[in-house]
Amino acid sequence: MKTVFTLAIFITFFCGCATHKEPKVNLAFEQISRLSELEGIYKNAGEPSGLLSYIFWPKLYEGIGAKFRHNDIEFIEVTLQDKGTFLVKGIVNGCSRIEKTFILGKDFELKDGRIIVPSKINYLSRGKGDMLIGPSTQDVTLGLDTEKQGKVKTSANYAGLLFAFIPVAVDETIETRFNRVSEKPQNYPPCIRP
Repeated sequence: MKTVFTLAIFITFFCGCATHKEPKVNLAFEQISRLSELEGIYKNAGEPSGLLSYIFWPKLYEGIGAKFRHNDIEFIEVTLQDKGTFLVKGIVNGCSRIEKTFILGKDFELKDGRIIVPSKINYLSRGKGDMLIGPSTQDVTLGLDTEKQGKVKTSANYAGLLFAFIPVAVDETIETRFNRVSEKPQNYPPCIRP
């Protein structure tokens, strides 16, 4: 009985962890006073890793027969349409391959000078191929850092059974910097598709 108890404590203690990943130059969020400050063109690939397009198009199909993938997107263009509406474009080979409109109050909130994306809560699984059975949450904050480069902070918490057997608890924070290549949108035209 003592061996089982010791093993349970060992598994619980060593299967819980907290991680934090950040770029080499990790500056604080700048306080945004106007949404128009976010307009511009950003590299899709971030530092230390990650793609900005996953924030805007998390369900982009990348399986067999996909027309294009997140890795194909070179730049993200952000254009303010009106007071609270953004048009976001994924740029591939100099044209807009994918677009989405984001509306203040529906798709995001503005709080403390940052863009807050509504939390994602999963009760049993995060989707197909997930090895963890159990609840998870994800919070995403977007904005600019003090050098006016794009910044995303993702905080996630997972708890449950890995491979339906090993108990785990993870608290993960990832901060990513996305270099801004232009403060003005270029109004890329749609790609001509065959």
